[in-house]
Amino acid sequence: MVLLCPTWQAAEEMFCARNTGHAPNVIDVHGLHVPEAVGRLDDFLSRLDGLGDGRPRFAYIITGTGHHSVQTGYKARLQPAIVDRLKKQRLEVVDCSKDGRGGLLRVTLARR
Repeated sequence: MVLLCPTWQAAEEMFCARNTGHAPNVIDVHGLHVPEAVGRLDDFLSRLDGLGDGRPRFAYIITGTGHHSVQTGYKARLQPAIVDRLKKQRLEVVDCSKDGRGGLLRVTLARR
């Protein structure tokens, strides 16, 4: 029997609940801690990359706007970390949130 850390278990439950019913090219990482979200992002991009020619042209990442980041004065920490990770992979990232405050990113997936 494997014992899971309660924090990890809560993050897993939150992630699964928020990602039920989305299109295959959408991931919702808001509410996760930065390391958890970056790990999920890497898995998501690897899965899409594994689709080869059948992969979508764009991926959408829901990061939230930082409303729950009390320790940083409600300043978003997740979106800057996600954007940094994507740019290190040389992917084009655009804020496509309707209100322009961030929280939803569109990533252009590279074609080989």
